[in-house]
Amino acid sequence: MESIYTRAESISGMPLNDGYHFAQTQVNDFGRPYGEGWSTLNGFSAYATEGRWFAYARAEWQTAPGMPALPLPVRQLIQKVDFLPGVPPDAAKPSVSQFDLLEAYVGLTFSNWQVSFGRQSLLWGPGQGGPLIWSNNAAPLNMFRINRASPLPLPWILKWLGPMRVEFFLGQLRGQRFENNSNGITGNFLQPLSPQPYVHGEQLSFKPTPNFEFSVSRNDIFGGPTIPFTLGEFERALFDIGSSYMTGSRQDPGDEQSALNWSYRLPKLRNWLTFYGDAFADDELSPIAYFDRSAIHAGLYLSHVPGIPKLDLRAEGIYTDVPAGGDLSHGFFYFSTLTLNGQTSNGYLWGSWIGREGQGAQAWTNFWFNARNRLQFNFRHQKVSQQFISGGGTLTDVGARGDYWVRSNLSLSASLQYERWLFPIIQPNAQRNVTALVQIQFEPQKLFQRSSANGAEGTSGNGGRP
Repeated sequence: MESIYTRAESISGMPLNDGYHFAQTQVNDFGRPYGEGWSTLNGFSAYATEGRWFAYARAEWQTAPGMPALPLPVRQLIQKVDFLPGVPPDAAKPSVSQFDLLEAYVGLTFSNWQVSFGRQSLLWGPGQGGPLIWSNNAAPLNMFRINRASPLPLPWILKWLGPMRVEFFLGQLRGQRFENNSNGITGNFLQPLSPQPYVHGEQLSFKPTPNFEFSVSRNDIFGGPTIPFTLGEFERALFDIGSSYMTGSRQDPGDEQSALNWSYRLPKLRNWLTFYGDAFADDELSPIAYFDRSAIHAGLYLSHVPGIPKLDLRAEGIYTDVPAGGDLSHGFFYFSTLTLNGQTSNGYLWGSWIGREGQGAQAWTNFWFNARNRLQFNFRHQKVSQQFISGGGTLTDVGARGDYWVRSNLSLSASLQYERWLFPIIQPNAQRNVTALVQIQFEPQKLFQRSSANGAEGTSGNGGRP
């Protein structure tokens, strides 16, 4: 048993929870539900190993209040920017009281490779605010995954790239309701597509020097109800890069995205300062050749503020509102011409919280009392372009968080966030809300570990988790 935890949260005031069109009050929280009022989580995580085999599970009982229906002008705007066949219904989101198997997978390790299958999350990029291509902002997907557990030395002239790590996954989307195919747009608002479309992704990571590393990645959405998953269809989606066919036809290789991320530590400052970032391109082979047409996320991390060794500082800036404009405006990023609900899982973006056409910044500073106890202050600002959303919109958060370990296996966390948002199309005046959160986590180390005297293998370590 890895951990047992409980979380209680109260949001006073109307929050936002549609990052695909507007913004989100809570980000990078695995797509957990929330609304105005009280939300709770009660969950556990556990892992097991036996020789080369490993398994991991994280399950929760979640409760959250509902959300009111969106005004008609907002629903008409969503129909327009998503190219939907009709206006979304005038329906409120119901309250939630559900059991959610957040993550659950089994795997096998052999020759420094890990092969796993089940519901898993991805985090493909540096930074605390979340990378552009894959983050933990949305609910994890069911996937088959292959991951290089240790770096692979490259031969000959390729040695200058340093050791390489490889990752591949094939997953199935969740919550997609509309498909664009050769017969037009099919689907409805009442139930998800069946079967859901698929997505595959690949990432190659390199470390040329001890202080510099980078990776290139790609993913592709393909298949769906009218294009069944076959080996031929999968081969086309995997290798038919950059081809152009009618969207949704049997020759269409799918909707492709690519990314590049990097990280560099300045050795002259004793590795105290790190620069990092990632770039994201849609319908392009790589952002390397199309930086002016790519979304950009960049940050810096100062592990020690001069004169205050227990204080660190991190700041990040990001935009999907590309200065080039033109066809890259009007919600271009994260939209898919194949699946009109875009790059979402159960309604939440699996990419960055910045959304489809926004600019933003985040900052965090932590004062570390010791290696585990800290006091954090944070800030986030987001601006959504009026070229995408009529009248545009802004969101600003400021907050504080404290983490305190009462004992080596018992922690208490509390946070407080003040938010102001204004999207005139939703309501004409600025809305304010306050979020208060308390979480208790217990880590019962070795609670179920069998004694080595009985000849059994212990469960210490990370259980072979990717």
